[in-house]
Amino acid sequence: MFEHNFFTEYYRKVFNLFIPEDKHQIVNNRKELNFITVANTYRLIDDNTKPLFILNDESRPLYESIRYKPVLSRADFRAMQQYSVQVYDNFFKKNIDKIGQEPQGYWIWYGDYNEEFGISTDNTLLIV
Repeated sequence: MFEHNFFTEYYRKVFNLFIPEDKHQIVNNRKELNFITVANTYRLIDDNTKPLFILNDESRPLYESIRYKPVLSRADFRAMQQYSVQVYDNFFKKNIDKIGQEPQGYWIWYGDYNEEFGISTDNTLLIV
């Protein structure tokens, strides 16, 4: 029969293999009751994405309504969400020639977009 310590040690080693170390010291900050620090540093998934506003016939009326506003409101950004997609930094850098930034700070995708397949980085769509 196995001792309980064996399983504890085994799972500790497996956990350390697959779970990254606590680089933000979240465990220590929780123990010291530094909850503001924990809240500011804890991220379940690192967000390495940027939103792109897809400019097409459907989104153009919204774009025209916000285009010349000096500052966008929360309602403007909320309305933009339905026409936006999140892209990773490497996609962003690779396709910078199809992306523009507006004075208010948001990014626009000028390339192709297909409702079924999403962003297309070339001008040909796959027909199945």
